[in-house]
Amino acid sequence: MTTPARPNWWPARWNVHDPEKYVDKLKAMTQDQLRKEAEQYIWLSAYADNNPRSDYHWMVDAIYDEYARREDTDGYSKAYAAVVAGTRG
Repeated sequence: MTTPARPNWWPARWNVHDPEKYVDKLKAMTQDQLRKEAEQYIWLSAYADNNPRSDYHWMVDAIYDEYARREDTDGYSKAYAAVVAGTRG
């Protein structure tokens, strides 16, 4: 049995969050939960801009991929816009 290819954002190492568990968590979320998660981690990724090894960066990439998997082309953009506008829920 072969392991499926991992996305290019998959970290070689991580600080706290296990990528496999996090992806599974995202898949189990409702749309509303995913939106809230996206808004939170988009903000955290921007806040951690001075630390390129922060888990928040790959976590945001995983959220983006989850929106793509769900074929929700606007979900990530709406979450990003809410963060930029300061109106995140």
